[in-house]
Amino acid sequence: MKKKYYLVALAGLMMTACSDDNDSLFPGGGGTGNIDGKTITFVFPGTAQGVVPYAALATDAENELKTLDIYVFGEDSLAADPKPVILKEIFRSGEANSSFTLLPVGNSYQATISVYPGEQKKFYFVANGREHLSLDSLELGVTDTTAFLAKATNTLKGHIECPLLMSASFPESGTVTVPEGGLGGNQEVRLTRRMARFDVLNWCEESSFKIGEIVLKDVPGNNSIFPQATPYKPAIVASLPIIDFTAYENSNYGESKSVFYMYPATAEETKDIKLSLVGETLAGAAQVYNVEFKKVQSDPNTIPIEANNRYLLSILNVGSGTLDATLEVKDWVVGDTVNTDVTHGTIKLSVDAAGLKEGQEFADNTLSLPAATTGIASTDSVTINVAADEEWELIKSDDCDWIEFSALPGDSVMKSFKLVTLTTNPSSKEARVGTVIVQNVKRPSIKQPLVVKQAPNATSYIDLSGSLLAGNVISFSGEKMSSDSMNIHVDVPVAATWTASESADWFTLTDEAVLTRTVDPAFSDANADKTGTGSGTFSIVADKNNTDNARVDSIKITIAGVEGADKVVQYIVVKQAAQNIGSIRLAARGTLVDKDNANNYKMDSIPATGFADAAVIGQTSAGERKVTVVAVSAWTASVESGNDWLTISKAQTLVDGNNGYIGISAAANNTTSPRTAVLKIANTTKPTEVYKTITITQKAGTAAVAAISVDQSSLSFTAAETSTNTKTIAVTLGDQTNTWTAALTGAGFSLGGSYTTVTGNGDFTVAPDAANETYKAISATITVTESATSEAKTITVSQPAGKTEPSFATETGSVAVDGTGLDISTITINGDIDNTSDWTVSVVDEADATVTWLTATLTSATELTVAMASDGSKTNSTGAERKAIIKLTNNTDGTVVSSNVITITQAGV
Repeated sequence: MKKKYYLVALAGLMMTACSDDNDSLFPGGGGTGNIDGKTITFVFPGTAQGVVPYAALATDAENELKTLDIYVFGEDSLAADPKPVILKEIFRSGEANSSFTLLPVGNSYQATISVYPGEQKKFYFVANGREHLSLDSLELGVTDTTAFLAKATNTLKGHIECPLLMSASFPESGTVTVPEGGLGGNQEVRLTRRMARFDVLNWCEESSFKIGEIVLKDVPGNNSIFPQATPYKPAIVASLPIIDFTAYENSNYGESKSVFYMYPATAEETKDIKLSLVGETLAGAAQVYNVEFKKVQSDPNTIPIEANNRYLLSILNVGSGTLDATLEVKDWVVGDTVNTDVTHGTIKLSVDAAGLKEGQEFADNTLSLPAATTGIASTDSVTINVAADEEWELIKSDDCDWIEFSALPGDSVMKSFKLVTLTTNPSSKEARVGTVIVQNVKRPSIKQPLVVKQAPNATSYIDLSGSLLAGNVISFSGEKMSSDSMNIHVDVPVAATWTASESADWFTLTDEAVLTRTVDPAFSDANADKTGTGSGTFSIVADKNNTDNARVDSIKITIAGVEGADKVVQYIVVKQAAQNIGSIRLAARGTLVDKDNANNYKMDSIPATGFADAAVIGQTSAGERKVTVVAVSAWTASVESGNDWLTISKAQTLVDGNNGYIGISAAANNTTSPRTAVLKIANTTKPTEVYKTITITQKAGTAAVAAISVDQSSLSFTAAETSTNTKTIAVTLGDQTNTWTAALTGAGFSLGGSYTTVTGNGDFTVAPDAANETYKAISATITVTESATSEAKTITVSQPAGKTEPSFATETGSVAVDGTGLDISTITINGDIDNTSDWTVSVVDEADATVTWLTATLTSATELTVAMASDGSKTNSTGAERKAIIKLTNNTDGTVVSSNVITITQAGV
């Protein structure tokens, strides 16, 4: 959720205790605890918006409120009427011993400051503006609102980056008096951004143009920090670092947001701004398209670029390889918001002119120093006098490590400090600027900036340039591979020897990256450092970042001084973003985004016959639908459901990094109901987090007419039915001009009627040959075959057994070793035995060999007689147990009485 920041106005006193012997100039000791101060609540609703309020279009980075500075101006009580309004205090958030702290309260941030009541006041707010050096050239008790409002941003060295500069004032016009009771209610303040945002919309498959780089030249290089009554006249920057458009989400496959920001320009000034889109056609031919700042390129007039507006650049193909573009003003949410509650002396800085050396100057709280320095305080330092009534301290930012000042004891109010530059300015083109803050210890809002300017160096310098170098910073995306490199050109005086060195383990320095070159031995890849004499070029090669953390390191470039000491030092900050798993985007004919599921697309109502797409030469075949996949990292495709009719018929094909396509095919729907399938494209590293699906719905079809059908699949007859008991089978053909033939496999049945080479629909009969008077069921199969397609249907016919299979009432028996004690001599037979002569009795062992030591005789249709042999073999002299198995077998059909086979066991000795 986007956070809002409110400066909350609390009317009334802030009560704090203080001792009677507190002799501070500022009762209550600084911060917000001022017993004489009154609080004011400022509410920043919504923050800086574009032409039309719409709160969903700003990114989190564009809404970030990283720092907030509040400049409090009040009447100069010592001046004659009308009294000028001059700078009294500066409140800054987020620093050590800061004037106030931004505290989260619900969806808002809140901070508290206090001011003295009873005088006219004006409050100015600057968000994310501490890098702009003009704000450091302010003087407490001197700078008035006219001079303050004339302050401008730094001139660009690279592209405008987030967090974005925002500003506002309260009240919007005139001044306000803080009464003894404080200001009641909430005082509304609107922060607005001081630049415009540009988005780019390009569907390369529609425009036939794929943007690779964006080049900007002759652009506004700065802007006033606060809106002006008349348009601000910006400095013009000849060129900015080339923008790698392919690194942006949705590049060439939709709308890419926040591609670049630009300071305002009038319609007259935009005539001279050059915006070039460098890329290639889908066929691979190089193409450059120059865009003018017009709503439509054919318009006669250019449009102005206004702060706090969002512009959408849309690329169109008007045919015959001709491109067109439109530029629209779109909504951009207000810059985010704050909460703060809204008094103490002045700090004056001065320098004795007699103490200044050649090249040193001091004016308007700005100390100008020569380019060269020894870095020795006793030789090159400047004494800065400080007029203050309370203890103060010096503060400088990390990027001012080239400035050093004398240490200050903390137990007394010092009157001065010494400042010296430690290193020579390495640039021949521009002064090096830093800021030292002289700040009241107890009341940090009482602060006086001292701007330190070190002149350009015309004799010993290291100037750096490169198409992707922004100031002294170069940035790689997390996806940069070892084959990618960025050239840095080093310009030094003739014959000067320089060395570039680094200690990072994720990038290396190598030769200049050119298409063809003769390798200079001085730039051998075997060397960790790059050394050259006179101007030269080297390349930075970064590895791919496989982590979720951004990383930063530096390159040190030096010209050696006496006895190996660094005479001139220049640094390049090398940044690399975290690995970009990125998102996945899909594009296919007939596909719409699912408004209920951000990860799903819908492809509704494809034809029941399947895709009717024409072939895409060299890519997909007729009947295949191309699905374009735009992805930063590797991906796979699968059919999650419906794979019985939807298939990936064209395998993954990559055409640009991890961008590519697949082809899908759909079988005809021969049912009367619609059906769905789900196609999934998933990241190979995080498949459950980064994926997209397409839910594909196919229309209902008409049930296919079978080539042949029959009205029966099986037929059963009774055992008593004979050839006169026929059953009919009807045959239906899909094509009445075709023929069919029926054939019978198996015995016991016969076909009747017409069933051989019959044209069109027809029928035939089947019947048993006779009643089944056996102990076994019979069956057969009828096959009906259509001649044109050879499609066949089968019908199973069956007739059960006519007689009940006999069974024995007894299953087992036993006999003694000597043949005596046979426990069964007769066995009852159940079932149908009409004629004993139709049956054979056999006695066998477990190996199915004939047994002679026991006999069995079928004496009647219901009885079997068992006896021991009389030939002397009845005694078991084998020494092991033996068995006799009695079987009753039908002589006609081979039926064996197996349900109750009798086993008689005789023990061995």
